[in-house]
Amino acid sequence: MVTMELPLEIIDSLQFYTEENESLSKVFPEVTKYIHEYVNYDSFEGDPQMVLNLVIYKNIDLKSFKNLQKLYCYCNQFQELPKLPLNIRELYCSYNQFQEVPKLPLNIRELYCSYNQVEKLPELPNSLEIFYCASNQLEELPKLPNSLRILSCGYNKPRELPSSLQKLNCYCNKLQKLPELPNSLLILYCNVNKLQELPKLPNSLQELNCYRNELQKLPKLPNSLQDLDCYYNRLVNKDSIKEYCKKNKIACRI
Repeated sequence: MVTMELPLEIIDSLQFYTEENESLSKVFPEVTKYIHEYVNYDSFEGDPQMVLNLVIYKNIDLKSFKNLQKLYCYCNQFQELPKLPLNIRELYCSYNQFQEVPKLPLNIRELYCSYNQVEKLPELPNSLEIFYCASNQLEELPKLPNSLRILSCGYNKPRELPSSLQKLNCYCNKLQKLPELPNSLLILYCNVNKLQELPKLPNSLQELNCYRNELQKLPKLPNSLQDLDCYYNRLVNKDSIKEYCKKNKIACRI
């Protein structure tokens, strides 16, 4: 049997048009067998180029999975990650033991590499939107791309924040100061640090969690705020904060 090499654009189209179309699914049985499901490599039999979502439990050569978009390899004991196919868009590799992340594909959108032993990260592509790297051995984070919307870097210290960021989680970093917060920020978790003050809060902020710090006062709270947790601080104006939250219907823990 001759196997024709299909470009990703064609497989993407087949995935879209066969999703709820039984007639087309019957025409392309070998395609629809894989493109709508997560394939387990250990029990896989078929054409690797048809696989878009793959689960692996051992380090393998992914060269034949040319159109792979999502790779799941979390909760293993990987000492290193395999070389990544160029079309990878989402990589889930948390809870392993590797120290280095390989060069990332230029179109990757989501990277989850928390709870490893990573000491250094490669350059982060401008396509990256979601980045979880909590609980590693990083001394500092690389430059963050302007495409980034969500950053979770607990136990790792952030530097300059991209203007596109919507969610920042930087808990347990022994931080004494936060960088300037972007105007796009909706959610901020900076709990369990050593912060004595917070920077100016953006007008877009909806949720602020800053418990277990050394704050004596809070900056002006934006009108957009919906939820505030500032428990276990040294706030001297608790009553006025409570009154403000009550007046503006903000859920408050102080």
